[in-house]
Parts: sequence; C-alpha cells; structure tokens
Amino acid sequence: MKRGSIWIAAVASVLLLTVWSTQQTGALWRDSTQLRGGTITSGSLTILAQGSQDYTWSNFGGTNLAQGSVVQQPLTVSVQGDAEARYRLQAVRQSSAQLPIAVTAWIVRSVDACPTSSGAPVGAPASTVGGPWTAFPAPGDGRSAPPGSTEVWCLRATVGAAAEQGRSTTLALEFRVEQQL
Repeated sequence: MKRGSIWIAAVASVLLLTVWSTQQTGALWRDSTQLRGGTITSGSLTILAQGSQDYTWSNFGGTNLAQGSVVQQPLTVSVQGDAEARYRLQAVRQSSAQLPIAVTAWIVRSVDACPTSSGAPVGAPASTVGGPWTAFPAPGDGRSAPPGSTEVWCLRATVGAAAEQGRSTTLALEFRVEQQL
C-alpha cells in the first residue's frame, strides 16, 4: 500500500509541475485599434554636397602640413525633392590614424563667412547658425530643412600634435538624413 501511495504522489507531482509550467509560458497578449481618416504621404528626398550626391573634395587638404596646420573650406548642403528632412553630420571617418585630424564644423550664413584661412567664421558668432561642433554626431536631433533649402557648413581640419611626418589620410563625412512626416 505504501508503494501505491508513493507512485500516486509521484504522478500527481509530475502532473502538477506540467500544468504549472504551461500556465507560466502559455500567455499571449493581443491588442488592436482602428484608425479613421489616415493619410500616408511619401516623397522624394536627395541631399547634395556642392551640387553632387557623391562629392569628392580636391582642395580640402594640402602637402607638407605641419602639426597644428589648419585647412578650412565651405561645404554647401542642399535638400532637393518634395519632402521635409532632418539631417546632421553623423561622423567624420579617417583612412589613417597615423595622421590625426581634428574636425570642427559650423553652419554659417554664406560661403563668404567661411574663410579658407585658419580664422574662425567671419562675423562669428553673428554669422554662425550652429556650432562649433568637434564631436560627431553633433548634439541634438539635427537640422530641419524644407525642400529646396540650402545651408553652408564651414569645415576646419587641424593636424594633430601626434601626426607622423610624411603620412597622409582622407576624410569621409557621413550625413544622416530622415524624412519628416
């Protein structure tokens, strides 16, 4: 008789454990809602740098630049298409870490406000719309830009103190663009 009670207790324990475990993992949630009168709008969006989707700067740099040398150039960013955009300079990537370059960016009122010398943007801060930024992505959500708008970025590259002589590097600017709804 004792043997039968132990057997019944063991089977009951297994059944209880099985029922309990399926109750713990068997939950499903479902929800739905109905929207009335919604409109979905799409559009086209193109960001151009100096009028091109794939722009390569040939005059942003130099030869025999020493530690602390500065190169500065304006970059015109245009929003084309029929969609409002939000964009920002997401990252500046270098091809070689042996020639450290510090990049500073401002958004200025015109190409003339970004001298190609080492000086700060002309009339800064009056000409400066945004920046200076030295870390990318720059703080914030980015720049709102309606279709057909243009902004001028003033970009400065400074050769770092740890730069090795005779080295070269290229910089790639990565912009992040989102369509606004």
